[in-house]
Amino acid sequence: MPEPTDLNALIRETVQLLQDELVQNEISMVPLLDLSLPQIDIDPAQVKQVLVNLIQNSRQAMGRNGTLTLATERVGNWAVLTVSDTGEGIATDNLERIWEPFFTTRTHGTGLGLSLVRRIVEDHGGRIEVESRPRQGTTFRVFLPIGADAIDG
Repeated sequence: MPEPTDLNALIRETVQLLQDELVQNEISMVPLLDLSLPQIDIDPAQVKQVLVNLIQNSRQAMGRNGTLTLATERVGNWAVLTVSDTGEGIATDNLERIWEPFFTTRTHGTGLGLSLVRRIVEDHGGRIEVESRPRQGTTFRVFLPIGADAIDG
């Protein structure tokens, strides 16, 4: 059920949940959170699922000793969440297919994570974009609408 939510607090809570896994894999976390971002109407449990999926995908793509950057910013009437990693990247041939249910390049996993992520984001009236370069990393940008009555600060 959508409710006014502090996206930055949700990110911090999700990172805390995954902290052990990140530390064990020697992943450096770089938070670049816009503290002036207004609260947005989202289902916190569903958006947390988006974060968990994107962070875990990044962690798996990096293996050990990578850098995970989580950023938020306001762009017009959008709250933009960026999840960026220094992992292996996604092959150009696979970039459009990553959203397909059951598509995976891994030996373990169902291939449902990113299709679920996209559905949740779209159900919130948002969109998700991806940029990736082989051996240089991947960046996902999640755009979530900021309500017309959002109060800054």
